[in-house]
Amino acid sequence: MRRSFVLSLAAAGLAIGLSISTLEAQVTLNARAGIGVPTGDVADAAKTGFDLGGGLGVMLGERVELRANIDYSLHGGEEVSGVAGPDVDVLHLIGGIGVLLTNPDDPFYVSINAGAGALSFNIDAEGVDTETYFAINAGAEIGYWVLDNLAIFASPQGDIAFADEDVLGTDAAFVWPFTGGLKVRLGS
Repeated sequence: MRRSFVLSLAAAGLAIGLSISTLEAQVTLNARAGIGVPTGDVADAAKTGFDLGGGLGVMLGERVELRANIDYSLHGGEEVSGVAGPDVDVLHLIGGIGVLLTNPDDPFYVSINAGAGALSFNIDAEGVDTETYFAINAGAEIGYWVLDNLAIFASPQGDIAFADEDVLGTDAAFVWPFTGGLKVRLGS
């Protein structure tokens, strides 16, 4: 599943990039990596793990951006009574709005964002199906445009899935991607 996800993400990014490169609107693409930190009851079952993500943004004005993001967090299972628990991989699919807090002409920027989407939990245990739940998101992006069309950035996010307590052991599963990466600006 991990390999097919990465290949799908790469193909989708390439297709989106090629199709929107001729648009008049300002569009951004980003790629990022970091860690996914589970908290609350989910932290009892899953360890902090590697997070890989990508995003697409379309500027709706000087300060407002429509965003779509995908992350994949790989979490090892927590040890309970000397026995390692199952791996828990989480697919984050979030759409939302970002608001630029700094001057649009400055190379240093800070934005905040909020959105909604879905989190899918793939628990590597026999007889356990992948479960997908409605989720909300809030976070920030702190970056610097090193060139007119290339930025480096850090992105702390908080994703909350409204889960089935009978399946995940909690009714609100918190996973926090803390990532950094590169952003490319296309269009005008």
